[in-house]
Amino acid sequence: MKYLSIIKTHLLNWTNYFLEHLVRFIFICILIFAVCFLFVNFSPKINIYNTDGNLIEQKIIIFGILLDNWSIFLAIIGILGTAIWALYQFDKKIARNQQQKAAVIAEIFSKSLLRECHILGKVIKESNLYKVLKFPSLNYTMFKYFDRNELSRIYSNDTVFSDIRNCLLSNEIQQIYLRVLESQISLSTYEELKNKTYTQEEAKNIFILDNINMPFQFHQLVYSVLNKLEAISMDISSQAAGSKYVYQSLHQIFLLTVKFLAPIISYSNKENSEKYYTNIIDVYNNWVNIRERERKKERKITNKVNKILNPKIKTV
Repeated sequence: MKYLSIIKTHLLNWTNYFLEHLVRFIFICILIFAVCFLFVNFSPKINIYNTDGNLIEQKIIIFGILLDNWSIFLAIIGILGTAIWALYQFDKKIARNQQQKAAVIAEIFSKSLLRECHILGKVIKESNLYKVLKFPSLNYTMFKYFDRNELSRIYSNDTVFSDIRNCLLSNEIQQIYLRVLESQISLSTYEELKNKTYTQEEAKNIFILDNINMPFQFHQLVYSVLNKLEAISMDISSQAAGSKYVYQSLHQIFLLTVKFLAPIISYSNKENSEKYYTNIIDVYNNWVNIRERERKKERKITNKVNKILNPKIKTV
């Protein structure tokens, strides 16, 4: 009985809905008919006669324009309006897809890549590579082409290529990497583990819990991060994920990580015709330009505020 009463209620609601909209439909039809009737009967008309003087046609005039011309004009307006609406809906769909893709990229960063970038940056800062490549003196705009020629211009020493390779494959940076990983899963801080040296067996015991999916060698982590950044950058540079949706949330960690990896990318690119990580380079240069523009705007605003808050005292 309960289900019968529910079905009865639904039928009554449907009937009321149908009757309500039927009344509205009839009212709109009557209104349209009335307007058309008034236009046809009370609008000025032009009579067209044949050579015998017989009436063959009447042309209705509205605001001095023939009704036929009004029909053509309204048809053109309708076509233009439809085209504009279609373009608006298309842009809206693209923007929605870009937002969804940007959300996916942000999720990838938050789940794994953010931690990997943090570990990578920590290891480089603690290693001899940080001193060899003089990272404190580097700024974001120094790298643009990411090739060996650019690397040679930035670093005057001839040993920069071998220094990068030796540092990446050194036992020193591998030990730092292991210390950082252990500090991630134990109560010991990195400072407490700073002088610890790991054997092969001890190193294997570190890759548990949050470290279980981390590469065993540090140089493997470097190229793993680069490959993931390249895949993400491909979506950004192709506009599959709108740059404006991703930039605000990810530009700081992205630019800092690529800055750390810039000498390694440049070392890998021996020839311009066969460059690696081209999408990373494209997004990096684009975001650096955005960052520089925003910093200039901030400086202008800061200067204006300082002038208002600290006006110069005019001397007589």
